[in-house]
Amino acid sequence: MITNFSEKLKELRKEKGLSVVDLSKIIGFSKSVIYFWENGQREPTSNALIALSDFFGVSIDYLVGRENDEGNIIIVSDSSLPEEEKRLLNAFRSLNNLEKNKLIDDAEFYAKRSAQNFSAKANKN
Repeated sequence: MITNFSEKLKELRKEKGLSVVDLSKIIGFSKSVIYFWENGQREPTSNALIALSDFFGVSIDYLVGRENDEGNIIIVSDSSLPEEEKRLLNAFRSLNNLEKNKLIDDAEFYAKRSAQNFSAKANKN
């Protein structure tokens, strides 16, 4: 989820001239947790995001890469998608996580099978 978060956190911390230890004391999380966040090995909890957002004076959307420096929220638009992909995406969004994972597994199966069939046909010619 939060690849930009690691970079943003490190950048904000360094802009304030803080070490990981300093930041850990200020926001009340261990230095090892902050190291994990900055290295992308763990994701912060909502409480951690709130603490970081409050301390650095930025939005949580900015911390997680959903907002640029001007405060604009960045959301990928569905408007450029073909109609069949919009329908598929809308249906997918209405599913629970278990159903989403099953659908992803099925789609990957069919994509792989399709690629194998294409390869087999190409080899015959």
